[in-house]
Amino acid sequence: MKDVKKELENVEEEKKLVDEQLELLFKSEDVKKYFELTAKQHKLRNTENELFKKIKFEEYDNCNHIWINISEDNNVLNKKIYGCIKCGLDKRVWYTSSPTRLEIEKRAMYEYLRSCYYNKDGIQIDMPCEFELGKAIYKRIIETHPDIDDKTASIYLRAAIHNINEKNISKKRNNKILKRLSLNQK
Repeated sequence: MKDVKKELENVEEEKKLVDEQLELLFKSEDVKKYFELTAKQHKLRNTENELFKKIKFEEYDNCNHIWINISEDNNVLNKKIYGCIKCGLDKRVWYTSSPTRLEIEKRAMYEYLRSCYYNKDGIQIDMPCEFELGKAIYKRIIETHPDIDDKTASIYLRAAIHNINEKNISKKRNNKILKRLSLNQK
């Protein structure tokens, strides 16, 4: 018991020395400035996140969505999951295990879907397609036909997705398609 009391006294002495050193540091102008700047940086980061979220919410609200089925083969829920290829709204964020750890854009999607009724207004394409590929195909259609309306673009998109899904494309050919659409090879 004496050893434990002696150890406690040593720890209390050391703690007292550390507290005194901290007190001296807090009086330092450099340390005060550091804490002021980190507090300001934190506040600015929060403001930036809120403004980004407002911009994304408005973008999602004003989009005439074109939804594609982005369900993956390893979909545990065995249900269709949709994403909008125009604004990037991706319903897969609902199924994340930790929404607080999402990057800023995905966090905005999650909060948007949480804050409003998720509807699938717009054009719906029920053919399965990888999300990035669907967005790249749509982008290419818009670049090629800048005055195209959404309904016609969705017809072209359905045809392209159908061709990709139905044909047995070699790995080499698939890589060429991905390169041409400016996608990284996986």
